[in-house]
Amino acid sequence: FWTWITLVELGRRDEAMRLLEPVSRGMTIHENEDYLAALLHFQGELSRDDLLRDAEPGTTAFATRAHAAARKAAFDGDARTARELFSRVVVAGPMAAFSCIAAEVALAQTP
Repeated sequence: FWTWITLVELGRRDEAMRLLEPVSRGMTIHENEDYLAALLHFQGELSRDDLLRDAEPGTTAFATRAHAAARKAAFDGDARTARELFSRVVVAGPMAAFSCIAAEVALAQTP
């Protein structure tokens, strides 16, 4: 998740997409399925609506998933949607979630 974001931010999108090649819905995840859902969203295998469905604002799951949706929107050139989603993460929290902290930083950097 974080490696993919970093590679895209560095302009290494092809490398970031190769990183996603082994990711699939059938993977066995022992904790934090939210990261798997985010990676599937980055692949285009999971829509934004499906990614955010059932993610309750104020939870770490929501922060992770909405942050992922915001990043993908930003990388796809949709700054307005990215800003809206980053704002939702920052307002909803939880503030201790790293995705919330990262969304706050991204929000400050998003036009």
